[in-house]
Amino acid sequence: PIMRKKMSQVTLTLTVDGYHAPITAGNFIDLVQRKYYDNMSIQSAEELIVQTGKPTTGDGTTDGFVDPKTKEKRVIPLEIFYKKDKQPTYSYTSDDDMRATESMSLPFQAYGALGMAHDPEDVNTASSQFWFLKWDQALVAPSRNTLDGSQACFGYVTKNQDVLKQVSKGDTIISMKVVQGAENFFAK
Repeated sequence: PIMRKKMSQVTLTLTVDGYHAPITAGNFIDLVQRKYYDNMSIQSAEELIVQTGKPTTGDGTTDGFVDPKTKEKRVIPLEIFYKKDKQPTYSYTSDDDMRATESMSLPFQAYGALGMAHDPEDVNTASSQFWFLKWDQALVAPSRNTLDGSQACFGYVTKNQDVLKQVSKGDTIISMKVVQGAENFFAK
């Protein structure tokens, strides 16, 4: 067996796709630039995903980012981009849209795919919670897994994704920063 030592710190490189998921990626980039995720704990580390992004308000009043100017929770719609389309589709799952067998431009096919969490009862409630996929779905045909068409994929971990299997609940994101391409995103 191969033994791997748990690292105390690691740098992950995320590639965020603002063309195929402009609202979701833009929302994420804005939160990174606001340092929203800095010093945030990993809130869930399960077999399939690693998730974080729920604010630590202490009073449990919100499950997403509250804009300091408006004092309102920011929510974004479900955003999926079918390979055959020229622009994303919003607010409907592929099942609701009767397109469940179509392939996505950003499928959840790779270990380290990035997804934006939303309430299971309302796909238009994503805000700040995101997750990393920890399962390689390469053996499942695109659009045939349970994530494509019901979740917004907005990019991939492109460096050190293998470390995700070592991430545990309570581990901390020390900091996140945009190192390239910020000028391509527009904040609200």
